[in-house]
Amino acid sequence: MFKENLDAVTRLVGTPISFLAEISLQFKKLDSLFGNKYKQAVEKNDKIIAYLQNEISRHKQTIDYENEPRDFIDAYLQEMKRREKMNNLEEFTEKQLTIAAYDFFAAGLDTTATTCRAFILYILYYPEVQSKIHEEMDNIIGKEHIITTSDQVRLPYLTAAMQELQRVAVLMPMNIHHIVLEDVQMGKNKVPKGTIVIPQFQSVHQDPDIYPGKMPTIKYTTGLIRAPEPFKCRAIPRN
Repeated sequence: MFKENLDAVTRLVGTPISFLAEISLQFKKLDSLFGNKYKQAVEKNDKIIAYLQNEISRHKQTIDYENEPRDFIDAYLQEMKRREKMNNLEEFTEKQLTIAAYDFFAAGLDTTATTCRAFILYILYYPEVQSKIHEEMDNIIGKEHIITTSDQVRLPYLTAAMQELQRVAVLMPMNIHHIVLEDVQMGKNKVPKGTIVIPQFQSVHQDPDIYPGKMPTIKYTTGLIRAPEPFKCRAIPRN
C-alpha cells in the first residue's frame, strides 16, 4: 500500500494542476476541471505521512538506546536523545525525521529506479556502448565477483556512460519549484527575491549549440573519472 501511494503521488504531482498549485494555492479552485488530481495527491500524501509517523511511533516503543541502531529511524532517535540531554535539538525533530524518511523513498528510491530503467533503455539502443561496459566489467571485476560501490573508481568507462545518461535523460517532465533567496542579475534580466523559478536541466543539457548529439563518443582515461567530452565535466583524479 505504501508503494502504491508513493507511485500515485509521483504521478499526480506531475499533473498541470499540481504545478499551478505550487505557484499559487488559488489554483486549487480549478482542481475539479482537472479531475480533482490535486485533491487525490494530497490524500495519498497524507496516507504516506501517516504511515511514516506510525513507523516512528513503533520504533520509539521498541528502540534500545544503548545498542547499535537497527536502521535510520533508530539512529535519528538516538541522536535526538543525545541532543536532548545537551538541550541542543536544533532541527532534530520528529517532523524533520518524517520528512527525511519520506525523502529516502520519494527522492531516493524512485529516482534511482527510474535512472536504472533509463540506462538500460539507452544502452539497448547503443550496443557498442553496452559492449564496452561489459568488456570493462569482465576485465576489471571478473565474472566471479559482485560489483560494489567501491569499484566505481576502477570502472571509468561505466562511470562516464552513467554521467552521460544524467545529461541526456529527462527523468522529470518538469523540475521542482525553487524560490530565489536574494535578488539575482542574469544578463539584462533581474530576478527579484521571492520569485518562484522552475529550472529546466534539458535547456542546457540538450542545447544543440552545446551538445550536437544525444550520445556522443564516450571518452575516458584509465585512472580518472571523466564524463564524455561534450559534457564538459572536470576530470577528477582518483587514487
